[in-house]
Amino acid sequence: PGVRFEPVRFQPVSNVYAGQVCHGLRLEVTDRSLLDVGRLGVELLAALHKLYPQEFRLEKTIRLLGSARTLERLRAQHDPREIVAGWEAELQAFKRLRANYLLYD
Repeated sequence: PGVRFEPVRFQPVSNVYAGQVCHGLRLEVTDRSLLDVGRLGVELLAALHKLYPQEFRLEKTIRLLGSARTLERLRAQHDPREIVAGWEAELQAFKRLRANYLLYD
């Protein structure tokens, strides 16, 4: 919810794929209030890992993920919804702690 995907074709002018026709996705946020960016990220990484297991280097995403546990669960092909649900308790604890420091609600 909150995002739309559109297939695109493009031809980079620089980098490794310069001059080659490439295929990808354009993401358009349609409703910021509905979009769960963390889940979207996990869903995208899971899809890339599943579709391109030889080409996509999941281990290079650790800085984006910030969690070795999430990386291992993605590598083991756990359902992305379950991975995100597993964050809920820690996320709620963080939100309670953060609330003490917010200047604006």
